[in-house]
Amino acid sequence: MVGLGVLKLDNKEYRLLDFNYNSSQRVDVTGKPSGMPSGLVFDLKIESDSDTSLLVWALGDEAKDGVITFYKPDGISKFKEIQFKKSYCIFHNEKFEANGTIPMHQILRIVEPRRENPKEEIAPPKKIVKQEKAETKVKTIKCITKLDNGSANDGTGTKLQEGMVFGKTYEFKVTDYTEEIPDNKSTINWMVRYHNSSENKWIDKKLSHVGDSLNFTVNDKDMCGHFVYIRAFIKDSENEGEIKVWKHNRFRWFDRTKIKEELQERKIKPYLANQNDTPTCGMAAVIYLLAKKDFDKYEDFVLQLHQKGVAKCNDYTFDVSTKSSHLLEMNPTTNKKYPNYLVKMPYCDWIAFSCIRDKENGVINYSGENDESFAGSTVPRELMKLMKEILGLKSVIDNTNVVFNKGTLPWDGEDSSSHEVAKMQELYLKGYAVIMLINTNMLYKKKSSLVSSIEHWVVFKGVIDGTITWDEYDFKVFSWGEIKKVIVNPEVFSSNFYGYVYGK
Repeated sequence: MVGLGVLKLDNKEYRLLDFNYNSSQRVDVTGKPSGMPSGLVFDLKIESDSDTSLLVWALGDEAKDGVITFYKPDGISKFKEIQFKKSYCIFHNEKFEANGTIPMHQILRIVEPRRENPKEEIAPPKKIVKQEKAETKVKTIKCITKLDNGSANDGTGTKLQEGMVFGKTYEFKVTDYTEEIPDNKSTINWMVRYHNSSENKWIDKKLSHVGDSLNFTVNDKDMCGHFVYIRAFIKDSENEGEIKVWKHNRFRWFDRTKIKEELQERKIKPYLANQNDTPTCGMAAVIYLLAKKDFDKYEDFVLQLHQKGVAKCNDYTFDVSTKSSHLLEMNPTTNKKYPNYLVKMPYCDWIAFSCIRDKENGVINYSGENDESFAGSTVPRELMKLMKEILGLKSVIDNTNVVFNKGTLPWDGEDSSSHEVAKMQELYLKGYAVIMLINTNMLYKKKSSLVSSIEHWVVFKGVIDGTITWDEYDFKVFSWGEIKKVIVNPEVFSSNFYGYVYGK
């Protein structure tokens, strides 16, 4: 079964979309061939790019050599190869179809003239020569170092597979040859091959090391989350020894299939972002707003964090190697402190929230476990920074009071709470992102003391029905994976309200 076809011409490769070739002979009245066969005719359809060299070839009379290679579905093993020699391009057509079923493509007709059979020559008497020993090739490679476990990424969240871990060194050794062991081991070369998902192409990288063993340090982030093909060869890198080894994602214990499923749910329901019982409500608020505003950036940010441990979103960058390597050891299946209040914290939320929280903590490490509080607190200035850098907001303003709850001091006035709700509603209707700082008693209609604890960031989602009454405030907020309705009287509101940060 063929999975991929490639045309190679002038040291350039083109992906085949369609292929056909034929040759024919004239026949006499009896149906027998009556002449020499015609040359080969190749009809090709290839994917277009910005290059115009094929059109130039078709307009000229230059004869060229080329090869058409078909690969098995793994994209590596060859299925079949067809060569053409001293051939001409006699037809060229480029086509674009707006319905999007196939990409913009070029249609070529390449003709190889009939190959003449060489005249038979009388061979000179053969000399009796001593038969030389067959050249040996590398046959088998083994990984000597024990591989490390990580998620099998099959959607179960529990199944494991062995693989290499970023930053570790693994020893590979040639264990078998097609003939005798070579006298000079320095004739053995090494190469690695892997698929680079960022550039969507295969990378072949010849290593400088020679000999029958290799100590390979996995320090290329682009290899993460892919199979790596380690090759040892004397002359033929394509057809000698090869071993296929999985290279774990940086967050190797987190099932990537489950993460992708969670992200797809958030494409329709961005409010599913859930901090569980971790103190990362500030991160949850910002990530919810990001998923709602630009899902593609949000999805790419999370997937890059999981795969490479390095990600960028607008002006915000994160590299797990800087100070957050301890987060890579979190195993959501075996660690009893993994956040699991009522339900297990979604993988995509834990990775994003924990990475951001640990970076913003400075010297204090945040582990992402369910028994942390101080290490996860988000102050207004941090939230403002995240709104600017992650959300890309140009103007962010702090209207909080982290000492006293707003509306309870003598100078606040009796109707200050209604004014605060009205102001948030006005900003919300003008397209501002409004994130409230509250005590969670507000969500449960409970009054707090004059100096209550500052616990929670929630995203203001507007006054219900757009009407503010003097004795009751009805509005919606994003919090803990859902859009909640908040219905409270002014006394409960003011005793739990510490203001808000807003930006646009």
